[in-house]
Amino acid sequence: MKYKVWSIVGNTKYKILNTKYPKFQGFSLIELLVVITIISILVSFGTVAFTISQKKARDSRRKNDLKTIKQALNLYFIETGQYPAQVAGRIGCNVPFNVSIVNWGSEFVCTYPSGQTIQFLEKLPTDPKSGIPANTTYYYTTGTPPNPPYKLSATLENTNDQDITSGLGCTPTSARNYCII
Repeated sequence: MKYKVWSIVGNTKYKILNTKYPKFQGFSLIELLVVITIISILVSFGTVAFTISQKKARDSRRKNDLKTIKQALNLYFIETGQYPAQVAGRIGCNVPFNVSIVNWGSEFVCTYPSGQTIQFLEKLPTDPKSGIPANTTYYYTTGTPPNPPYKLSATLENTNDQDITSGLGCTPTSARNYCII
């Protein structure tokens, strides 16, 4: 059945489109490729921005972790009159008759010969990226005078971090790029 495209209305001829059964052509291959390319570019920008935000958030957590450890070390100094020993980048209790090593991710507790235990930190932090013990990321070293009594170092993912580029006031330990004293 053919439909008329031309109709006579009155004495004039008008072109009338048949809208009852329109012929849908669809999108051309070029149009589809352009749309897919634009969506891909937008997704890649979003992914890069999201990744950078995650790195900055983990670096912020690392800095806060080091400040928390610093407070625990100062509490240790108040209780014992000295800072903890350094054992391969980890903290060691050096109270009399107790030279136990405190691993990253475990409770920072030291036991005195009298049996009294003092908790300095409920749990030493671990690296936020991997969740594994942070002895590969966090590092504790003791100093000798005239140097500061200790230094805490970590590896920040964002190498353009303002705290790294503005000068630290200390030299990070073994392949780390951030430290506090």
